[in-house]
Amino acid sequence: MRLILFAIVIFAAYSAYNQFIAKPEESTLGPSIEPEYETAIYQARSQLEAIRSGISRDAKRNSFSGRAPYPDHLTKDSEHLFDNVLITPILPNKNGWQQSSPHTYTYTYGPGQVAEFTYNPQSGEFPCVSDYTVCQFFE
Repeated sequence: MRLILFAIVIFAAYSAYNQFIAKPEESTLGPSIEPEYETAIYQARSQLEAIRSGISRDAKRNSFSGRAPYPDHLTKDSEHLFDNVLITPILPNKNGWQQSSPHTYTYTYGPGQVAEFTYNPQSGEFPCVSDYTVCQFFE
């Protein structure tokens, strides 16, 4: 029993060492992102966190009222994006968020650099649906 416990402790220490100490420090955005896009991507990440938090908050609130857990739409007014889940909505901008369809949004983070997100009202998920190399910057 002690040998198993010792092996678990050694494995945990080795894993922590490899994850946090032994690897060279990399940018959190990955190696292929242009430096001029970093600010826009950090801003989008923050906004995505707030949007997803708002969806979760509404689901918890609705679970007590007997309504569908997730909002049908994230945006009620196309002039104020995500106004159904955010206290302070986001204004649409050609260099930022835009609504493509009732459940689809795009985020432009640079010239010709666009990420697409789709809201699923059944599951409450709001994932990036662009290709993997773009989506990795927003997760």
